[in-house]
Amino acid sequence: MPGSRKAGKEGNNYFILLRAFPAKKIKRNGTETTGANANISPALESLERFLEERGKPNIVREKKILLLDDNKDLLLIVQIILKQQGYDVVQACCIDEAAQKIKIHQPALILMDVFIKDEDGREFCSLLKNNPETQSTKVVMMSGIESDNDLLYAIGADDFIPKPFDYNELIEKVQRQMMQVEA
Repeated sequence: MPGSRKAGKEGNNYFILLRAFPAKKIKRNGTETTGANANISPALESLERFLEERGKPNIVREKKILLLDDNKDLLLIVQIILKQQGYDVVQACCIDEAAQKIKIHQPALILMDVFIKDEDGREFCSLLKNNPETQSTKVVMMSGIESDNDLLYAIGADDFIPKPFDYNELIEKVQRQMMQVEA
């Protein structure tokens, strides 16, 4: 995507879904910072301003969404986007944490990475869909690695979003799943 910034280690699914900002010096706690670290805060502020200007949807839903990914930058960015759309968002960085938060918060939708650290999100999705208490929870799988979508749907995933994803595609797929929950 032109004008996008990708950052991280080769082979991992780390990326930032923000327009590139020119590197500049920022003082934090009396220390000057340059490069990508200096750009994160202004980038998030810019994203928040953009979302505020875009406005919230006409129908604000009180439905909860659980985000499950080991990339904390991605969790923060997606949380900002979804909160601006009126959703209540809970984050988890591993499957054990997600399982606990699912029991507590009972989300209507789970957005989860296919690979979370050394764990397999596909197995977790299958467990959720085979459990009577969570089988109706919508699950959207995400991955930066090309996945066999037929396999994802066979294990019970309701949709798939390739990473890096388009902002509008994320919102559209989340809204589609949430409308099915409300129906």
